[in-house]
Amino acid sequence: MRYANDPKPEPPDKPLPGDCCDTGCAPCVLDAYADAMQAYRTALRQWQDRQSQAIAPASQRLVERSGPAALQHPDQHPTEEDHSERPRIR
Repeated sequence: MRYANDPKPEPPDKPLPGDCCDTGCAPCVLDAYADAMQAYRTALRQWQDRQSQAIAPASQRLVERSGPAALQHPDQHPTEEDHSERPRIR
């Protein structure tokens, strides 16, 4: 489940080839970009963790409400016990 108030982080814009003046200035736009990419990677990992934690509890609640039968694939053959509970069609 994704939340509107928790958007996926966006990567920083990569500097264009001409953005660096090659004079060794500090801070260089390439250094700033490397720092921004590191911050982006950290933010992305944290966001992915939050997303996976939000999905897991929702799945667990479904199983708790429905029981293990909710996980049975529709093409799976019912057990004898399941079959006996169904109305017979003549």
